[in-house]
Amino acid sequence: MRIRLGIPQTIFADLFISAFPAEFFSVTQLTNPELHSFLSDGKIDAALLPSLEIINDEALFVSKRFGIAFDGVLSDDYLYFPKNPKNINKLSLAGTVSLNEIVLSRVIFRENYNIEVEQNVIPTIENAPDSSLLVSGDINFANGNFMHGDSFAELIADFIDTPYLKYILAANNKSILEFINQNIIKIEEQLEITSKGILKKKGFDKGAIDFVLQNFNTLYFELTETEINGYKELRQIPFYYGLTEEMKEVTFV
Repeated sequence: MRIRLGIPQTIFADLFISAFPAEFFSVTQLTNPELHSFLSDGKIDAALLPSLEIINDEALFVSKRFGIAFDGVLSDDYLYFPKNPKNINKLSLAGTVSLNEIVLSRVIFRENYNIEVEQNVIPTIENAPDSSLLVSGDINFANGNFMHGDSFAELIADFIDTPYLKYILAANNKSILEFINQNIIKIEEQLEITSKGILKKKGFDKGAIDFVLQNFNTLYFELTETEINGYKELRQIPFYYGLTEEMKEVTFV
């Protein structure tokens, strides 16, 4: 069996699939919207995609064994506040933006700061307006940007009181996930050895590499009941906050 696997544009996905045997997988890097659409259209067999991208889809199967979850200052998304505090209610989103950031930022600003944010997706952080700024993806680790921001993953994890499952592994066919669940082992053990080399190969500087490695114990690729239960709660948030009309069921494999 050779599985067509789609992954998002983030170093954490690169780390994840580095532990997958190449002879079983053909890997394609896609944008977040493409991941779900390609999977639904059968152009790929499985996808590692942002966890809220499927809130209106109950046809997919989701792995209960693998994904990417965060529980600390290490994050795929960082929140930066404006110099002028009067602009905090205006939120620009940049980078590899997904439905996760769009939905959850509204909730976090409402709950933590009692603010209804005005959202605007911008193409680049260059010349970004002096507003709150939520940046997704590897761009956070360029030039030490992350050191000036707050971990969005930590904010979400604190809110749901479990690790934040940012990326799930989903497939149209149950047998695809069964194959992956049975044949992929000890991802985190492998990455303890290989992660530094992968980060260097991707061009991360020493400060970013040290930061990722120092906080590697707050990053999870092998899921437990804790992460799955947290994901179930996470999926309920858009419904409870009136951001979606219904909650679809998910079948875990």
